[in-house]
Amino acid sequence: MAMTLTRLRQALAGLSESELHVLVEELHGLNADNRRYLTARLDGDTGALRDAYVRALEQAFNPKKRTFRVAEVSKALREYLRFASPLEALEARMRFVRASLEYWKVLPDWPEEQYGYLEDMFREVTVGALAFPDRPDLLAGVEAIGEEFVRQEDAFGYFDGHVRVFSEFRRQLNR
Repeated sequence: MAMTLTRLRQALAGLSESELHVLVEELHGLNADNRRYLTARLDGDTGALRDAYVRALEQAFNPKKRTFRVAEVSKALREYLRFASPLEALEARMRFVRASLEYWKVLPDWPEEQYGYLEDMFREVTVGALAFPDRPDLLAGVEAIGEEFVRQEDAFGYFDGHVRVFSEFRRQLNR
């Protein structure tokens, strides 16, 4: 049976400082996820978490293997976003949306819920980009993604919600 948070706190409170050090060192040695987490938490270095996210993204959207494993990349993204700056978070989400669009061009047979997930992610990208009006490169990147959604919607359908998100982004940008 898993330990509750209350019980964990009680157990930790009963440990000496040296016992806590040993516990953290043991956790560090258990697996790569723990090492990435401790590095980000204690050193402020999110590079390993970002790299794990990028690897997960590359593996999730593998046209050669015809894979589309969003759950794994979503987990890696969530872990990275816990420590990423707002700018890093925006760039990571943009990377996800771009990769999704590229994958869709190769293998457009997606489960229906993936369109909604991608639309939500694109909405987060547009809202996040509006927080950086002094970064025309980011705004241009969102414009390029939005234009691709418009092209895909015009040619094949499926992306009407994404186009609405893009229209709202443009409206907000021009206010």
